[in-house]
Amino acid sequence: MFRRVMWLALATILPAVASIGYLHNSQAAGPIKIGLDVPSSGSDAFEGTHIARGVQLALEEQNKEGGIGGRQLETALGDNQCDPSVGVNSARYLVNVAQADVMIGSACSSVTLAVMPIIQQAQVPELDVTATSPKITQQSGVGGNIWKFRLNLNDEMMDAVFAQKVLAKDVKSLSILAVNTDYGRDAAGIFQRNLPGIKVLSTDYYTQGQPDFRALLTKVKALNPEGLLLISDYPDAAQIINQGHEVGLTGVKLFGRGSVATNDLLKLLPDPSWAQGAKEVNFWVPGPTARSLANRYQARFNEPLNRDAGMGYFGAETLIAAMKDIKGDITRKSIRDALERVNVTISGLGHVQFDDHHQAHYPMYILQIWNGMVRILETIPT
Repeated sequence: MFRRVMWLALATILPAVASIGYLHNSQAAGPIKIGLDVPSSGSDAFEGTHIARGVQLALEEQNKEGGIGGRQLETALGDNQCDPSVGVNSARYLVNVAQADVMIGSACSSVTLAVMPIIQQAQVPELDVTATSPKITQQSGVGGNIWKFRLNLNDEMMDAVFAQKVLAKDVKSLSILAVNTDYGRDAAGIFQRNLPGIKVLSTDYYTQGQPDFRALLTKVKALNPEGLLLISDYPDAAQIINQGHEVGLTGVKLFGRGSVATNDLLKLLPDPSWAQGAKEVNFWVPGPTARSLANRYQARFNEPLNRDAGMGYFGAETLIAAMKDIKGDITRKSIRDALERVNVTISGLGHVQFDDHHQAHYPMYILQIWNGMVRILETIPT
């Protein structure tokens, strides 16, 4: 009788155990979720939108090839609005509710710095593709946040080189207008420390998306600098250039750090000649090596490829390369470990490998607007 009861009990339990095992395997075989912690609204929505499109294209292409280990790749979006307080909540949503396996973000340096403790506590790897504050590298990897990685170059890598190779040769006096964020303040500080022989007549900060720059530009005009350095993304930079003409600030040499020497800026100017000769250092530009990507992006989204979309694509490609190298289960930790091992050449970008502080190194570009077009003046190793 005892044996009969035991067999009946086992007959009841075993299907349940099998069912649990089936559920576990189904979940393990579910999609790999990439959280996008980027601004999709607010004054920096243009950047987040393009990053997301670049990521989307890369994932669609990989999914057509069967995904990774038979698992499809999908995204979850968290809108950080380029605001640190909003970004913290966005990151918490992605790691706790959306259950992202890995994240791309946060696009804006101030948000990235605010979010870094969140990803460290949750033990979720995050790859940045556009935020440039040196503080991110200083606080990542060895001795810091081992869950944070950065693909794009940072301002410490770019700005000192630009100051010495370009600004020091082109002007003797300079005014600086910078966005009042960690990115803008850090970049302005790096330039100021690397401009021996150049008189910095003024350094002013503005709020991103600010509609009126006339008072600042009138002040700059009175100082009569040879050069004007804009640490700005293209919507603000275009507004500054347009209003500079309104107040008569013409003939000054333009320089940029952000997205000044770009086709996006030229589209916002009534006359492209207003930006003639503008020079900028940047961490990527859609150059000749990215023509295939540019064509595929244009076909998919009916718009030209720009820097942010390209970096979103390359960020996704970096994650894909890392995940393909994982031998066992794809988990948050195994993705983090695989990112540390990444050693790959990505077409259109270059060689990607992270240093001890989880910073990638590839060439930077010196750009110039000339006759209504953006041209590459120099490609410099980092």
